[in-house]
Amino acid sequence: MTIVFLAVFINYFSLILLLGWFWHRPTRVPTKNLIAEADVIVPCRNEADNITSLVRNLIPNSAFGYTVTVIDDHSSDNTFELANIAVQQGGRVVCSAGQGKKAALKTGALLATNPWLIFLDADVVLPENWITNALTLLGSTDADVVLFPITLNAKNRYSAIEELDFVSLMVVTAACANMNHPTLANGAAMAVKRELWMDMYADLRPELASGDDVFLVHAAKKKKSKVIWAHQQELIVGTSGTRNLKSLLHQRIRWGKKASSYSDGLTIYLSWSVLLFSLAFAITAVAAILSFNAAFFLSVLAVKILVDLAVLAPAAKWLLNKKRIIDVFWVSVVHPFFILTIALLGFVVRPTWKDRRI
Repeated sequence: MTIVFLAVFINYFSLILLLGWFWHRPTRVPTKNLIAEADVIVPCRNEADNITSLVRNLIPNSAFGYTVTVIDDHSSDNTFELANIAVQQGGRVVCSAGQGKKAALKTGALLATNPWLIFLDADVVLPENWITNALTLLGSTDADVVLFPITLNAKNRYSAIEELDFVSLMVVTAACANMNHPTLANGAAMAVKRELWMDMYADLRPELASGDDVFLVHAAKKKKSKVIWAHQQELIVGTSGTRNLKSLLHQRIRWGKKASSYSDGLTIYLSWSVLLFSLAFAITAVAAILSFNAAFFLSVLAVKILVDLAVLAPAAKWLLNKKRIIDVFWVSVVHPFFILTIALLGFVVRPTWKDRRI
C-alpha cells in the first residue's frame, strides 16, 4: 500500500512542478500594432449590484470599434432596468432567448457582427484601459481563443483557501495553454473568434448548466485551433469571492459536476491525479494520527508545502499582488480535505446558482 501511495504522491508532485514551470512561459504574441474589432458580450442574472459599474467602464472607450451587449438571463431583480440605464451612452440590452448562461451567450453571439467575441461576467472588475489592451492583444495574435488572467479577491474568514485554490486553477489554466494542451478556462473573461464559437456551440454541451469555458477549449483543441494564455498583468480581471461557505461549496460542486462529462484525456488525468492525491493524503494523515507511520505523512507534508511554496507563492504574487506565504503552510494541509469534501458533496447536493437549482 505504501508503494501505491508513494506512486500517487510522486505523480502529483511532479505534475505540480511541471505546471509551475510552464504557467509563466506564455506563447509569444507577434506585434502587429492592430486593434481588433469585437463584440463584448455580458451574460448576467441578478447582477443589480455590479452591472452598472461594468457597463460604464466599457462604454467610454466604444470609439475603438467594439460593441457592448448585455444579455439578461431573466433576472428576478432589477438588473435589466439598471443595464438599460447604463447603456444609454452606447450598447444594448436584450433578454436571453433561453435559460442559463450558455443560452445567453448564444443569444449574444447570434447578434454579434465583429470577428471576435469577448465574454465577460457581470461581476468582474476591469483595470484602467483593460478593453484597449485586450483589443490590442486580439489584433496582434494569431490565436483563436484567448484566456485572460483572473484574480479573485475574497473577503471572508476562509479567504486564503478560496484565493489559493483559485490561484491553483489559474496556474493549471495558464500552464496547459502554454504547453499547447489547454484543459481549463474561466468564462469570466475570455475571447474567441465568432465563427469558431458558433461552429463549436454544440460541443459546449448546452444541456449542462456549466462548462461554457472548459468545453470550449476542449472543442478548440480537437479542432486544432490555437488557444493562448494572456500573460500580461494589465489584462488581469478582478472578481469577488463567494459570500459564505455555502456559496463556495455550491460553486465548487457546480464546477466539479461537469467533470464526469470530460472527454479530454489530459483534463481527466489531471482531475484524477488531484483526487487520488487528496484521498491518499487524507488516509495517510489519519494513519499518522493513529500512530501508523507518522514519519511518512510528515515527509509527504513537508514536500507538499515546499512544492506549494515554489508554485503558488509566486503565482499569488503575480495575480493577487501578495504572496500569502504564511497561508500556504496551513492551506497545504487543509486543501486535500477541501477537495474530498467537494467530491463527496457532489453525490448528494444539488447546487444552486442565482436562485436556480442546477
